[in-house]
Amino acid sequence: MTEDPEAGYRELQERRPELFASDPAGIRLVTDGAEMAAIADTVGARLAAKGMPAAWARPGLFYRDPYIAVLRDAVVFPDGQPGIHHRVIHEGVPDDVCGVAVLPLLDDRAILIRHYRHAVGGWCWEIPRGGVTLGVTAMDAARSELIEEIGAETHDMVMLGSLHGSTALIRGRVALLLARIDTVGRPALGEGIVEIRSFTAAAIDAMMAADEIRDGFTVAALAHARLRGLW
Repeated sequence: MTEDPEAGYRELQERRPELFASDPAGIRLVTDGAEMAAIADTVGARLAAKGMPAAWARPGLFYRDPYIAVLRDAVVFPDGQPGIHHRVIHEGVPDDVCGVAVLPLLDDRAILIRHYRHAVGGWCWEIPRGGVTLGVTAMDAARSELIEEIGAETHDMVMLGSLHGSTALIRGRVALLLARIDTVGRPALGEGIVEIRSFTAAAIDAMMAADEIRDGFTVAALAHARLRGLW
């Protein structure tokens, strides 16, 4: 938790006003202090009636580090009912593109990495991906991830699209790219990557059917590449 969630929230409003715009026809984000307090009281009373802490309805900025911030917003839903909503935003990026995921192709085979993911507590087959920092383009970030995670350089890269990983919680989106490479190096063991393997399209299809590829960015990049006739 930040030292003062309300003060941190107000500072963020002033510094990044674009984060606090909303469509009145959708879920309206409330920024007026008095209305925020009234919503906190109303929703807090609902929570208390269910045996939960009323403080859980308190709007503010409740966590921040150099990479992310976690907000609790006061909102009004389309039916006019007040409520709260949580958001994760990415610090240090100039717009909504907070990361990249790049599908490497070696000849006619897709390259996937076997990556241990702490959040899910297990191994995942994925394409290389990583964050975008201020002043770095998505393509440059993708090139860096290829070098870092699989020791590969690309001679041809195209943008496929973008993906919101969790539209209910995370504001940022990840740029999806395809890169043609000539070789691969060693996996980045320090990041929990233990294997780099190439797969035919038929093998990828079989893995998808068997629920062996569960990373949403990987699934989306593969789908874009196939739909666009790039692989």
